[in-house]
Amino acid sequence: MNLLEAPPPLSVGPPALHITEPRAPVPMIRQLEAHDADAVFALRRAALADRPLAFGAAPKTDHFASREAVEAYLNDAPERVLFGAFLPGADGEGALVGMAGLGLTRHSKRRHRASVWGMFVDPAARGQGFGRALVEALADFARTQGVAHLDLSVTDAAPEAERLYRAAGFVEYGRLTDSLRVGTERADEVFLTRAL
Repeated sequence: MNLLEAPPPLSVGPPALHITEPRAPVPMIRQLEAHDADAVFALRRAALADRPLAFGAAPKTDHFASREAVEAYLNDAPERVLFGAFLPGADGEGALVGMAGLGLTRHSKRRHRASVWGMFVDPAARGQGFGRALVEALADFARTQGVAHLDLSVTDAAPEAERLYRAAGFVEYGRLTDSLRVGTERADEVFLTRAL
């Protein structure tokens, strides 16, 4: 040590404790299968009730109007793909708290594009990374199918979903005003795309 330099400060008292904030659960994402039909049916009902203007579907006319319809859909892979987000459970996979679908097409001229649909995360699980993890799982799967672009629409009734999509790299390419109506309420629809 140079004699002209100040000595290092002395440490007095007990060592500092480092307190860490509880960590959000790590999203568990996987492709849903026919045995998940009951949980998917219940979550879809909750989604349509939670945000009627966020979805083009209504409970009575939804293509998931019954558990059997959900099971048939889940058995129709690879064109119909649905991913689920699960809370980690004590012994592995816990409750289904989110889902998002990917619509692939059989049309040869459009196989390079896929549609994201039905994205929903239970309000109690929002803000913990489940939505972003679902988007990235869909993107990863789409790439394995030769998809070059993901397309979706979101209504202005779900601004947090639009923020999520934009943060995940989606850009707007169109807007339809007064797209959906429920009673006297109206919603505009924003069309977004993401190059893979």
